[in-house]
Amino acid sequence: MSTADHPTAIVYGSLAENLTAPQVDAAIRVLEPAGAPLAAFRGHRCVASGAYLDPRMLTGEVVLTYLREDAPAPASRAVRAAERAVSGRVLTRWADLFQDGGWRVDRYMETDRYDGYRLVRLILTPPAETVPGRRVLTPLEHHAAWHAIEGAVGEEGADPGTILNAVLRALDIDAPPGSSSPSGRGALPLCPGRTPPLRPPH
Repeated sequence: MSTADHPTAIVYGSLAENLTAPQVDAAIRVLEPAGAPLAAFRGHRCVASGAYLDPRMLTGEVVLTYLREDAPAPASRAVRAAERAVSGRVLTRWADLFQDGGWRVDRYMETDRYDGYRLVRLILTPPAETVPGRRVLTPLEHHAAWHAIEGAVGEEGADPGTILNAVLRALDIDAPPGSSSPSGRGALPLCPGRTPPLRPPH
């Protein structure tokens, strides 16, 4: 029997391998009661437009975008601009929805030569009580973590693993047994593209 007789199941809101992430599940539970459409996937192909959730596993955040069904891009500049405008309005409504639910919402804007600033994605942080096992640092833990980061980034040759290990030591937290970075340096990496700030917020 060919594989065509067993088509890949369709999943909604995220790729199948990410649906079990707590922050993805929590976000879907916000979107569905509000009637927000969820992007549909067969494998890695988007087969219906809607909300797409991409979790950041190390930070507990989830990135929300309005993803369109896989199809050739429209040739008309006016049609493309209209689609971008619709996506921006949809994301603005979703931002309000999550803020009303107590989530932290960071808006990611981009510019282009035609539309100026436009909203392209939301970076969402769920309330602590919506994600099992999530807790808020105590003031002493927060202070210790900041000092660990400031000390580690000043070390010659410091890399994300060095910084992460310094924070874990400051908080008296053990890394998972056998954890290692892709480079084999013995430490889990920080989220790609994110670097710790050099001073704590006021």
